[in-house]
Amino acid sequence: MATAKIAPFSDGEKARLALALIIWQKPNLLLDEPTNHLGLETRHALTMALAQFEGTLIIVLHDRHLLRATTDTLMLVAKHRLNPFDGNLDDYRDWLLQHAAETRAAAKEASGTADVSDNAPNRREERKQEAQQRQKLAHLKKPLQTRIAKIEKLHTEKAELDAFVADSASYDTAQKAKLIETIRRSGRGQCAPRNARNGMARSPRGAGADVARGGEGRYLDAYR
Repeated sequence: MATAKIAPFSDGEKARLALALIIWQKPNLLLDEPTNHLGLETRHALTMALAQFEGTLIIVLHDRHLLRATTDTLMLVAKHRLNPFDGNLDDYRDWLLQHAAETRAAAKEASGTADVSDNAPNRREERKQEAQQRQKLAHLKKPLQTRIAKIEKLHTEKAELDAFVADSASYDTAQKAKLIETIRRSGRGQCAPRNARNGMARSPRGAGADVARGGEGRYLDAYR
């Protein structure tokens, strides 16, 4: 095998041969994922060889077994800087988890701040629109409130007139003028009965004295 021609070698065999020649010369090594194209047995052989290597070895690798077996110092690349990492691979895993959590928290906080900033103008616009709606509603309610107040006043006056007309004392001679005015205002002139046989008019509820037609003609006319 040592004297075989390398032309028929596959790419993997040529890579292994080149790596073996480099190791045989005992140089300082800079390796980037050296196990990507190697089988299990070859990985084991490379691990043994690098573990016995006495020169300086800088290796970039995802194979944790090889890292544990061949390195004694870890370097951390973070925040655009290269610094020695004080710990082993298990500590590095914990650091990655903590860093990821801090990154998510910072992104969430930044997003929340942006949302508050974006929503501030919207909230001001909403308050402005709400104020305009209240003003418009108040303008529409004002005529209605005026009409309601007028109706309530009329109801109150009508209740007072009805109470006066229903009172038998209202039909005394002294109350004649007030009674006529009350009947006129209450619109009862169309409803009051008249005694056609004796020309007398009675109070709506039959209370009080009868009023003669002759001298009290104006009073009777209020009932017609």
